[in-house]
Amino acid sequence: MTNPGLYSGIYQQIREYAELVDSILVKLKTDQGDDKSLRFELADLLAELSVERTDTLSTRMIALLVIGDDAMGRARWLRLSNNLKAEKVATTTIYELEKLAQLLEQVQATAVAKMRGWSL
Repeated sequence: MTNPGLYSGIYQQIREYAELVDSILVKLKTDQGDDKSLRFELADLLAELSVERTDTLSTRMIALLVIGDDAMGRARWLRLSNNLKAEKVATTTIYELEKLAQLLEQVQATAVAKMRGWSL
């Protein structure tokens, strides 16, 4: 049994993260100017998600879906968070953002399936 309302909220939050990641990727790849405020916003979100325990249930649930429950995953996204705050974004950081975008897309698809009562 699934709770469509719960997955609807998760889908919405993941979609917002995905749009932020996509916006940053487009700007970085097309030299449209570097919007540090967007990078710092995503960096803060990733840092929040990488915390092992959080008081916010929705943040913890998103973290479990996106990062998983292992220290290596949390360390990876915390490292990405720190790299996004660098003055110049490295090519490896762009690659990690692309992987994050793909992961967010997969999590969105899973949430949609669960909202519709499908099992994956």
